[in-house]
Amino acid sequence: IQAELDRDRKRWQIRRRITLSCVFANLSIILFYMITPFLLHPSQIDMLREFNSIAITLIGGNFSVILAYFGLNTYETSHK
Repeated sequence: IQAELDRDRKRWQIRRRITLSCVFANLSIILFYMITPFLLHPSQIDMLREFNSIAITLIGGNFSVILAYFGLNTYETSHK
């Protein structure tokens, strides 16, 4: 039983790390897109617009990981 509890603790620790890395990745992408219009030349901003779909996909994927973590946490808490 102790080995199973240790495994569960380790599993949740890893899930928290992944979730925090997704939060920081989202924050960095969002801040980058908010700050760059003030720092770049308009032609560079036009080139950056081509990558909007990639940034939106990354942000959406990261939010999916974050929501999955909250969902799993809620599910496990309610079924104990």
